[in-house]
Amino acid sequence: MMKSKRILILCAAALLLAALLPNGALAAASATDEYIGEARAKSIALSDAGLSESGVRRLKAKLDREHGIMVYEVEFKNGRMEYEYEIDATSGAILQSDAEYDD
Repeated sequence: MMKSKRILILCAAALLLAALLPNGALAAASATDEYIGEARAKSIALSDAGLSESGVRRLKAKLDREHGIMVYEVEFKNGRMEYEYEIDATSGAILQSDAEYDD
């Protein structure tokens, strides 16, 4: 009897969670294989900056949603310069870039 109650509770929780998710959340999760990937996003940003991976430090990229589209936020440092990029996760287009001296 306890086992059937647990199954019922788990099913109810799953249905509740599915009802609370935004409409495209499940589709977005399965669409990640359509994205360019972190490695490609890093390569695009480094190429635009005219740098190589071995010449930078603190290179990181993360997938995020900005203004309704999925982007990779790429950050790295070279010398006293700090670089930040937003790269379209689907097309690889650079949407925003910034380079400034790190104090």
